[in-house]
Amino acid sequence: MPATIRISPKRLFPLSILIFVAAAVKPVQAQEIPLDLHIAPQNLSSALNELSRQSKVQIIADGSALQGKKTAGFHGKLALRQALEKLLAGAGLGFRFITDNAVAIKAEKPPAADPPHTLKKMTVTAAPSPLEEGTYNPSDAVTATKTDTPIMETPASVEIVPQQVLKDQQITRVGKALENVSGVTNRPSGVDGDFDLFNLRGFYYGDRIYRDGVPIKVGSFWNGQRDVANIDRIEVLKGPGAVLYGRTEPGGLVNIVTKQPQPEPYHALMQQIGNWNLFRTTLDSTGPVPGAGQLSYRFNFDFEKAGSFRQFVSHDRKFFAPVLRWDITPQTRMNFELEYRESANTVDSGLPLVNGWNSYQHPGLIPLVPITRNYGEPSDRQHIQETLVGLNWTHAFNEDWSLFHRFNAVFSDTGLFKTQPLVVSTAKLIDPEYFAHLRSNNQQLLVPRQHIGIGSQVYYNTLNLTGHF
Repeated sequence: MPATIRISPKRLFPLSILIFVAAAVKPVQAQEIPLDLHIAPQNLSSALNELSRQSKVQIIADGSALQGKKTAGFHGKLALRQALEKLLAGAGLGFRFITDNAVAIKAEKPPAADPPHTLKKMTVTAAPSPLEEGTYNPSDAVTATKTDTPIMETPASVEIVPQQVLKDQQITRVGKALENVSGVTNRPSGVDGDFDLFNLRGFYYGDRIYRDGVPIKVGSFWNGQRDVANIDRIEVLKGPGAVLYGRTEPGGLVNIVTKQPQPEPYHALMQQIGNWNLFRTTLDSTGPVPGAGQLSYRFNFDFEKAGSFRQFVSHDRKFFAPVLRWDITPQTRMNFELEYRESANTVDSGLPLVNGWNSYQHPGLIPLVPITRNYGEPSDRQHIQETLVGLNWTHAFNEDWSLFHRFNAVFSDTGLFKTQPLVVSTAKLIDPEYFAHLRSNNQQLLVPRQHIGIGSQVYYNTLNLTGHF
């Protein structure tokens, strides 16, 4: 028969109170007990080993997760949980108590990425300004046929230096631009490049440059270098196809296409600074004339001042070119043009030769002097003033036939005062002071002086009828 234990009601109440108190009192866990800990700054792996030794708690961690990580350490009374939080702060690691006397170190899971969102469809459209839209490969040319014809349909060899190349290379002279064209080479014209002279496909081209299909420098050797401030592009027609323009060299011709008024406003100001005190300021402005719906304009301005590595050599240039367009009717258009160019520069002939003439039979020797030496005079200058006045108009009879007329008048004046050393008849030339000690008659420097004044008035007139059969 099972035994039965009976509890008196008087003893039941004190026993229930005892059971309630025992349940309410929670035992203190080991990780919450403050400890006197001292961890010096060191590698995280060594710091955890030291913490394990001082707290008498086993710490389990993957060595690869601790590699290369350090801790600043700490000192003071801290619970084990607080100590671990300080050591692992910023290390990308977390911890978990396996038992009261064992801790596992593990890498923290990266925060969950936001779910992907599908954005609403958006369409962006833009139209670049024709003045800012640049290309290295223009598709059309006007030089080969005197019409705006695709190059692929042109039965001639045409190469173009477009506006984008002129901008990217910061080109200031036509001669420099033509270095981008195969078969064209610059001919030397003074140390500082005083004139635009070229060879085209091996033939001497001289300085006969065409402007919008009309020659502007025929036989005018002393007109100096041409600026590119109002040049839109340069087209080179190679080979005998250049006979389309009349008397030209068999190597071809160079035609510069100038900037024209545009219906959309555009304004650009540029400042260039370079070696030898080069300062160049250019302005390009175009757009409709305010209050005149049928008129538009283009204005280009250039001012340049520079020195040289050679003594006494410098140049100053001023250039401006306004153009006014009158759209009389949708079929008829008229342009009024003006160009003014003024320059003052030193014509530098380089160093004289020693013991010889400047010829193939007696080439002579270059004197042993610094390349900066100039045996000319500081007053040697060339002054150029050139003015171009132009009028052109076009009328389209229909989509196939049009008539174009152009008239240009060019007025130029050139004044040149130049000292040009030619020959030194001595076997040794080291320094200019050496001339003071020349005592023999066969030791001499020939220094002729030239004073040249040239003026010209040239008129060009052309009429073209263009049709499509």
